Amino acid sequence: MPPLPGRVIVTGDLTIDWGLEETAKQQSREHEDRLQTKITPRWMGSGAFLLAKMIEAAIEQRYEPMPDTVFVDPPDPPEKEELRAYENPYEHSFAVLARYGKTDQGIGKKKLRIRESLGFGGAIASQQHRFKPQPRDEDHQLSVIAIDDAGFRFRSNKDYWPEELFAQTTARSPWVILKVSRRIAEGDLWQYVMDRVRDERDQFADRLIIVTTADCLREAGAGIYHDLSWERCVQDVSRET
Repeated sequence: MPPLPGRVIVTGDLTIDWGLEETAKQQSREHEDRLQTKITPRWMGSGAFLLAKMIEAAIEQRYEPMPDTVFVDPPDPPEKEELRAYENPYEHSFAVLARYGKTDQGIGKKKLRIRESLGFGGAIASQQHRFKPQPRDEDHQLSVIAIDDAGFRFRSNKDYWPEELFAQTTARSPWVILKVSRRIAEGDLWQYVMDRVRDERDQFADRLIIVTTADCLREAGAGIYHDLSWERCVQDVSRET
């Protein structure tokens, strides 16, 4: 069994995903009926919120249950009572939801899936979220810094970055996992990471894992072809990166 990680810091862009589900078909065209909404709004934390949950779930599934020696340090969750679309300091995405698939002999509900993506909306500038730096934890050895860079404000403001990211890299330094999902190879965070990777005196590259998608690489100009074999895809990625 591999050694257990210690403390895992999760940070990055904080987004709220909003889904609008049509809960009843409009049967009447009367003015009074059309004033009554038939839509159920739903929301969930995404970005660094969701990344923290995924890491916790992965550790729990691997070790069953989560061992006491592991501590995932997630971002502060939003206050449900105060959460409003746009009227809070988070980025937002919007989508129309619908139910698909079959029920089990008429029991239960169909699966809720995204029918249409409506895009993103920015936070109010005067209410921009202030990322709270995580305090040092002497009881857990920092093993991983996981960053969700969704292309919003986090990448451009060094005050949001954990101070451990600036430390000199050694054999005991934490792994840095950088998840990039929009406009790869742009912004201050990417430039900082690449500067350290190019520094031959720095071991930062040996402790760095970058996670992205083929579509993000294509948007950055990488010649990765669609609908070909996995072998060709791997060759394209290796050549372009």
